[in-house]
Amino acid sequence: MMVTIFISIFQKNIYRIKTIRSCSLNVKLMKCGGLDRALQVIHRAREIGMRVMLGSMSESSLGCGAMARLIEEATEFAKTRVVSGEVIANYQLIQAMLADSVVDLQAARLMTYEAAAAHDRGDDLKALHARCSMAKLFASEAAYRVADRAVQIFGGRGYMRENVAERFLREIRVDRIWEGTSEIQRLIIARSLLKRGLEATAGNN
Repeated sequence: MMVTIFISIFQKNIYRIKTIRSCSLNVKLMKCGGLDRALQVIHRAREIGMRVMLGSMSESSLGCGAMARLIEEATEFAKTRVVSGEVIANYQLIQAMLADSVVDLQAARLMTYEAAAAHDRGDDLKALHARCSMAKLFASEAAYRVADRAVQIFGGRGYMRENVAERFLREIRVDRIWEGTSEIQRLIIARSLLKRGLEATAGNN
């Protein structure tokens, strides 16, 4: 359960903080309640040689937490922003953007938790590497899509520095680079597929 616990704690606390990078994996900055426990888990995981996997998983967890925050902020704004005498939450295209964002979040969460659970079950590490890459790839790119939609929903104010959507859009972009670029993650996944086949790479859960 070690990795699953880490993922759950990290995701929930990233969701609560105001600035994403203020809770990067840095000892001085990880004093946000449950993140103290997450830090202990990280140290233990590194001792058993799981640094690379936890890097990918922490990035996918960060993406999930950021998406949750963005969806809630955009939803609350849409409920109160009035255009032409009607709140924009009633506009079908706004609803579509929110719905797509929720789908992205749920899919990223499931991929992240499944990869963590696969580790806790003791699944083959080589296959697990590909699963972590899938979670990191999907979550980091989904988070950017959600941030982009949030900016669109906020309109002009979504482009202002003090707005949550602008800040997340700017900071989330680097997650497609850190801990292995999206291109590298695709290579890891493809090579696993070619060497081990679909079932070993994606699992049958």
